[in-house]
Order: sequence, then structure tokens, then C-alpha cells
Amino acid sequence: MIVNFSKMHGSGNDFVVIDLVTQAGALSPACVRDLAHRHTGVGFDQLLTIEPPTIRTADFFYRIYNADGSESGQCGNGARCVAKFIFDKQLSPKSELVLQTNTGQLTTQRVSSQAIRVNMGKPQLDPAAIPFEPTPGEQAPYAAYFRMVHDMPSALLILATHMGCCWLSPLRRWMLPVSRLNFARKRTLRPGLT
Repeated sequence: MIVNFSKMHGSGNDFVVIDLVTQAGALSPACVRDLAHRHTGVGFDQLLTIEPPTIRTADFFYRIYNADGSESGQCGNGARCVAKFIFDKQLSPKSELVLQTNTGQLTTQRVSSQAIRVNMGKPQLDPAAIPFEPTPGEQAPYAAYFRMVHDMPSALLILATHMGCCWLSPLRRWMLPVSRLNFARKRTLRPGLT
């Protein structure tokens, strides 16, 4: 089976986008992993499919596959690419779209031919509501890293487009994705989002 796709990028993340509204196709986790391989496949950070919505309040459903074949709930850069794809391929005449994901809905707006605005909604700041359970092997480096970098005993996990971790100190604030914590130990952090 031949399935057409587009390769897109947003703020450093690269995506494969597949339109499953105008063509048929099915993806298994193994297929996604094979496609994600940077030497033998297409290579991408995430694969995004655009599908018909399953609820009346949405214009499209978009599914997010990580390179390991697992599914993710949200991706802001991916949502911008999906919206641009929909606008460019004229899959909808609307300039504002409601996109459904596995974790809810978000709205996108075409600002110009090259700019898409995404409203991800309010970030989740309640630690009890954030699905963060590192494996035993991961837990020790994260805890050691928190103690190593700051005298503060804890950090703040934030769930917005994806999980991030924010350190607060009297001098600076940093935020980076939890997935990058292991790499952060090897270089100096720079100020980021607050």
C-alpha cells in the first residue's frame, strides 16, 4: 500500500504528516518505529496523522506517534504543522480549526500564510494530576540533578504541550522538557520559559 506523506518541521522538531482524511492507511507501532529510523526510514521526531473527528465539536482528529511507536497526547509544534498542512491542502475552508487529540481539544488560527497560532489551553500545574512516574533507574538521576543544581529540595513539573520541568531560583528560572533532563547535566542551562 502506498501512502502519501509530507515532511514538516516546527521550532526544531521534525514531523511526518499523513492525511488519513483523503487516503486510507493504518499504522502499527512497528511500522512507526521503522519509518522513524533516520538511516533506514524517513526519520522524524513524531509522526502525525490527520483523521476525521470522533466528536462533533472538532474539525479534525490528529494522532501523535513518538519515534518509538507509542502515542502522545499533545504537541504544540506538531499542532502548528498539522494546521498548516490542513490550510495548505485546503482540507477545510476555515481559518480557525478545532483539533481533537487523545487528551482533548485545541484551537488553531491561521495568522498568515506562514504563521499558525495554537491555543493549548491552561497548563496543568497540580503535581497530583501530572502523569510523571519515572522508572527506578530514572528517578535517582532526576533527584540527584535537582539537588546538584540548586539548594532547593524540589522542582516544579508542568504539563502543557508536553511535560516540562521548571527550576525556580532567586536569580533565574529555567524550563526544559523532562525528556532532556539527562542531557541537561552535561551542559550549562540557559534561561528559558517561565
